[in-house]
Amino acid sequence: MMKKLKAAIDRIPTRLTKAGWWYVGAATLTSAAAYHSASNVLFLALAFFMSALLLNGLISWWNFSQLKFHHLRTVRTHAGEKCSVQFDLTDTKKAMHSLGLTAVIEVFTAQEAKPNRIKQIIRYRSSNNNRTTVSIPWTPSYRGWHTVKLLQIESYFPFGLLLKIFRQTLSVETLVWPAKVDVHRFSAIRAATQSSSEDNRTKSQQPFSDQSPDIASLRNYQHGDPIRSFNWKKTAQQRRPMVIEQSPLEAQSPELVRFDFSETHFLCEKDLHLYCSLIASWIEDEWNHHRWLKVALHHQQPVLVHNDSTFVHIMDQLAQIQPQLHPLPSQNSTEGLTVLSPNQLY
Repeated sequence: MMKKLKAAIDRIPTRLTKAGWWYVGAATLTSAAAYHSASNVLFLALAFFMSALLLNGLISWWNFSQLKFHHLRTVRTHAGEKCSVQFDLTDTKKAMHSLGLTAVIEVFTAQEAKPNRIKQIIRYRSSNNNRTTVSIPWTPSYRGWHTVKLLQIESYFPFGLLLKIFRQTLSVETLVWPAKVDVHRFSAIRAATQSSSEDNRTKSQQPFSDQSPDIASLRNYQHGDPIRSFNWKKTAQQRRPMVIEQSPLEAQSPELVRFDFSETHFLCEKDLHLYCSLIASWIEDEWNHHRWLKVALHHQQPVLVHNDSTFVHIMDQLAQIQPQLHPLPSQNSTEGLTVLSPNQLY
């Protein structure tokens, strides 16, 4: 019964705070004393109480007027890594811009029974176009899909007697990549794959440069080309993005690494998250060192990680993959190296 009553009170957009209830109680006692004593001083005190409460309501109403909230957004990040939730605030009031606003963000994820609620005071300065970007820090705890919702805007302004709530409906789906871990734990995989593709990796470890003998030609930029392949000198001369075309030797596909996600390897959800974090950190470390990878997750199609779009694609797969019912064959695949057990990474 008490929970239903509390839920009903929480749905009221304007309600008295604890200080407000004390204030109303004091005003009620003052009115009773003024009535029985007919004291002008008490009547003046009662008038002050009532006028202050009325003024609080008028100012709080003006504080919430002509406000618009739109374009809620986030960026892809790793679990355990601090990021931000952003939205745009438009305040079209010509005078007395809004103060004392608090944004309430709710984050829903399948791994948590209750949504995570984040409160952040909005601090902004009015600009010429009356629009500003509000950033709220957020650190996701798990990989996978998250629903981020701007639940409401709250304000106790100006005297803290009334709580005003402005309900919102903005929401966005965002994908969180696995957490980062120590990449030195991948020595077994690195040693297994290095012997079969040593020549190709040696070439790809070198950064792109105008003087590299393995450059075949220059070409126009295409979507997904890595930023490190830009030829900035030619870009400035041609006044359009130019990238370095890789030589045939450098473009050879590396050995395939297939990771096993059979459900028998995972005793709990924590084991799965750790396995995904190990793989994601290794892929990102190889990518940061300009080494190409050919990766497959269980029975999924192999992905050649050679540009930004393929890197994002494989990380998105790792963020969503779940334990698989059908196991991989016990022997190594003929198309490359197969990692049969998560224990080979631990």
